Amino acid sequence: MTAGAQNMKPQNVDQPAQTSAEQNVRFHVDEGYTELQGGNIKAAIAAFERALEVDPSHRRARLGLGTALISAREYARARDILEVLAREFPEDYTVKNNLGWLYATAADLKVRDGKKALAYAQEALLMAPHDYHVWSTLAEAYYITEKYEQALRAAEESLRLVRLATQSAEVRQEYERQVEKCRLAVQALSILE
Repeated sequence: MTAGAQNMKPQNVDQPAQTSAEQNVRFHVDEGYTELQGGNIKAAIAAFERALEVDPSHRRARLGLGTALISAREYARARDILEVLAREFPEDYTVKNNLGWLYATAADLKVRDGKKALAYAQEALLMAPHDYHVWSTLAEAYYITEKYEQALRAAEESLRLVRLATQSAEVRQEYERQVEKCRLAVQALSILE
């Protein structure tokens, strides 16, 4: 026996297949997020589903699929995926944030739920107080629950954080529109009072 022989592990015949499967999943997950960022929602969904065919419990693939389904307006399916993830990974603020966004912005009124949106957004904020996405979700949650002054403050904080992150002009404009929407709601409410 040579000097290092005791430390050698027996070769597992299944290991190359696992590595190949893991690489396959990783490839499809990366592809899904790339397509999602590029706005190609159908291709993103297809990529995440291919990853989940190989590994149905893959966390990032499930999160990506849930997120893509929100963009595809498949709200009930997105909700079902994200709710399971929230139970399995209660420390994941991204899941909570995406659920908050779903409940705050779903066009399907059967899925939209202001109380759940606010609860998930607040939980996410406690975990990630410097993430502008979370502040934006909180703003939307306050907005749909008709708490317009809080919505405006949250939207302004989100915009402040976006500016610090030096995002593109297009992204800044999106957050500026959210601030303006909230500001108009506050003004309208003050007129009614």
